[in-house]
Amino acid sequence: MEMDWGLKPQYKAIYDEMRGRNSKSLSEQGVWPDEVLQSAEIDTRVGLGLFAFPQTTLGQGFDHMIADARERFPAQVVYTPDRAQPQDGILHFTFFQLFKAAGLPPDFTATDASHYIATLQDIFSRFPPFTIKYSGLIAVPTGLLMYGYPSEDVNQYRDELRSALSTNGLPFEEPYKTDIVHSTCLRLCTTEDAQELLRFADDYKEVDLGTLSVDALTLGFGSWRMWDEECPLLKEIPLQG
Repeated sequence: MEMDWGLKPQYKAIYDEMRGRNSKSLSEQGVWPDEVLQSAEIDTRVGLGLFAFPQTTLGQGFDHMIADARERFPAQVVYTPDRAQPQDGILHFTFFQLFKAAGLPPDFTATDASHYIATLQDIFSRFPPFTIKYSGLIAVPTGLLMYGYPSEDVNQYRDELRSALSTNGLPFEEPYKTDIVHSTCLRLCTTEDAQELLRFADDYKEVDLGTLSVDALTLGFGSWRMWDEECPLLKEIPLQG
């Protein structure tokens, strides 16, 4: 799956705007830590989404960046593929949020979630697998995210999914219309110097942080840390287009 570099300008424009807007917010208003994440207790603020998970490290660029982040921000939550690190969040790519964290309807269950599977299987049978080339960091008030360039127009996939869900009467409540391809790599759980966060992101502004191959998406519950005990994964659905 070669990168369609014809897509890069449209995504780069989104990231340039996002970087400028969040830099201004950090400089003027500072950081927005989530103090709940300081606790080792299970986080009950869950939502529902479609996710992809790297099974191994993304590569040396990612490993170096995460080691640097641990050293410079030791009090914060970093995200890695290694489920054996109990303090880390689980690195993931969110393709689509059906319901945001803490945004599930009352009494929503795994049985309710299963009603989405047939529609997802149908539409994903028309989506080809894709890769994400992570190419740097952006600082946001809640932490750091890796931005990526996809080999397929993921936003077109998302629009088709929105249409299919609506046509089939399946409710969803996106907290905002996602148009970026990213993975959180550090989330603030206590206060941090906003300028230091911006400097760190600038150090990794245009850096190869590795590639994620996405040949299936997993329907599952999602939390901020994506720990297994917080987020049952319900169904892995292959992309077959």
